[in-house]
Amino acid sequence: MGAEECLVVFDTVDDAYVRFDSEFRLTFANLAAQRFLDGNRTEFFGKALDDRSPQISGPPLGDAYRRAMSARSSVTLENYCETERKWYSITASPDADGGIVVRFSDITDRKQANRESEELYRRLFELESDAIILVDRESGRLLAANKAATSLYGYSREELLSMNRTDLSAEADKTVEATMNMRTFIPLRWHRKKNGTIFPVEISGSYFEFKGRSVFVSAIRDITNRKLIKEALEKSEEKFSKAFHSNPAAIVITDLTDRCYVEVNHTFEHLVGYRREEIVGHTWAELPLWTDPKLRDSAVAHLMREGSIRNWECRFRRKNGNEGTGLLSAELIEVDGKLCAITSTVDITERIHLQNQLGQAQKLESVGRLAGGVAHDFNNLLTIINGYADLLLKALPADHPLHSYAHEICKAGAHAVGLTGQLLAFSRKQVIEPSALEVNTIVNDTVGMLRRLIGEDIYLTTSLDPLAGKVMADGHQLHQIIMNLAVNARDAMPDGGRLNIATTNADVAQSDLAAHPDARAGKYVVMSVTDSGVGMDQETLQHAFEPFFTTKERGKGTGLGLSTVYGIVRQSGGWIDAWSEVGRGSSFKIYMPRIEVGPATPEPEAAVNPCSLRGGGETVLVVEDQEAVRELTKTVLEAYGYHVFEATNGDEALAFVQQHPDEIHLLLTDVILPGMNGKDLSERLRRLRPSLKVLFTSGHTAEVVGRRGVTERDFAYLPKPVSPETLVAKVREVLGNIPSV
Repeated sequence: MGAEECLVVFDTVDDAYVRFDSEFRLTFANLAAQRFLDGNRTEFFGKALDDRSPQISGPPLGDAYRRAMSARSSVTLENYCETERKWYSITASPDADGGIVVRFSDITDRKQANRESEELYRRLFELESDAIILVDRESGRLLAANKAATSLYGYSREELLSMNRTDLSAEADKTVEATMNMRTFIPLRWHRKKNGTIFPVEISGSYFEFKGRSVFVSAIRDITNRKLIKEALEKSEEKFSKAFHSNPAAIVITDLTDRCYVEVNHTFEHLVGYRREEIVGHTWAELPLWTDPKLRDSAVAHLMREGSIRNWECRFRRKNGNEGTGLLSAELIEVDGKLCAITSTVDITERIHLQNQLGQAQKLESVGRLAGGVAHDFNNLLTIINGYADLLLKALPADHPLHSYAHEICKAGAHAVGLTGQLLAFSRKQVIEPSALEVNTIVNDTVGMLRRLIGEDIYLTTSLDPLAGKVMADGHQLHQIIMNLAVNARDAMPDGGRLNIATTNADVAQSDLAAHPDARAGKYVVMSVTDSGVGMDQETLQHAFEPFFTTKERGKGTGLGLSTVYGIVRQSGGWIDAWSEVGRGSSFKIYMPRIEVGPATPEPEAAVNPCSLRGGGETVLVVEDQEAVRELTKTVLEAYGYHVFEATNGDEALAFVQQHPDEIHLLLTDVILPGMNGKDLSERLRRLRPSLKVLFTSGHTAEVVGRRGVTERDFAYLPKPVSPETLVAKVREVLGNIPSV
């Protein structure tokens, strides 16, 4: 490679390169080195330069040159360039021709990072709550001390750095022996403060190499309080006994050397089910209270290393074989010259159980949300399917071959609407709206879904009294009562069985209330759910309606089914009579207040005259983000004589109204829209067009729609799925009478 080619190559690199011959004459400089030369680099080729030459404005290089020439080997120096305010690494390397090639590398960023790292460790060093001291292994001189060390010993930092490790110790020989033997944990030592106070400390540390010397870094913790507690216990056995045994936490003192139990309090006896004499004096191997010995050994190692444990979760085994969960804290103490641990354990078994149950309840809530979302999507699909099927049915003559097909589609669509309603009831996403209901009707509506839910191996029958009265309740909640009781019965019949749902009327007198504190005299409709399952004993039956109570194994039930039934029934003013025997099944009788409804002659529904639903040329703005639903709505309304404009979202609708000069009679909008919701859109449009009428629609649940401020009581509202005839009837109702022409 020629000289010119060499220049081209080296001019592409970031580091500066120069070459000097044996007389320190410049023979080469790349483009990056140009900034170190006062002028064009080629002007100095062949000239002798040194650090004092006025042409050189960069970092000095004479020392690196001379050392490399003398040693005939590479020399690397670091230097700060005042003119550029940068750090450079200068590497001088002899070449085969007797010259020296010098490379300048900018290391400013690395230096800055090192300074920041050193500053970070310095801050951490100062913020450490334990006293930290660095000691030279050979001389024992203190090399560094943090703020906690000055506070602990009462010396200034300058005083500490002039001292030896033995100056702080009340046991100089032991201190030297421990540090020289590189013990990483010194359980107990005695140190001396500046004022002469001798106090116990716990030390942990290790050796490492620091700036070419072996250094022992130690973390020192004052354990005076721990010693005082021990001494107080030794001085007053009576006070210790009262405090120890009356403590609500389960406390045990264990010998860490012999690994045996030294003392336990009454709470600990109750926790594990063993008496004190069955525990004290026995080794861990003889009485393995930890279910996992490896976790126990890990806790002991941590305690030996750190001196304490705070809130470790552990599993323990009771005398009856049952397992529990505890929250464990421990401290190192000295008892009769032996290293021991005093450990307190809080039983959190029930808390963990409740947390698991809560997790199951949250899973059910997630399923409910999913059901509500699925129902919304189905409602939109059913609007399209049922709408076009209805239009097709009306368009085909009765004798047309496809008329019966269209009729079957309409029937299936209507059935799907019912299933969606049941899905919403199961998800508990409907707003509670009590009304006069026939319990028999609710049971019949639920039976179909129950058969799919409980499985084919359970024979489901109903015994419904045709004279059973009406109750004031929420229909969705009645569905939920039946389904919860049926699911509970199914779980009690893992190998199949019989399930019967019955209804009847009952008059409860005051004399009948002795065995039922929740009951009140009056007239009731009774719905009973009876199974042939495994049954419950009386103890279990007493807790059956408590939240989170379940007899199922962990992970198999939430314990919320019967408690939910109880809450709904009580909310409706009713009560529950439960019976069960082991091996003979269970029966739950739901008593709900019967309402008196006088006989009424049903008025025949007037046939809807299609002509009365036709529009008078009014303009309707349809805002719907689902294209298929929007197109169906437009098709239906235009077929009935309305002028229809479309928008896919609120912003698009607002822009249209601002640009449309003619009157718009009705806004037909979905409540849930991308961006601006239907309620906000209607309010903004009403400010522009005060006479505008609004009809809301949605496939979401009433609960979701209600959170957007839209309720059927306060606004014109049309829930999906909606048939074409229902749509135009509601539009006609909102618009009022057809204006005279």
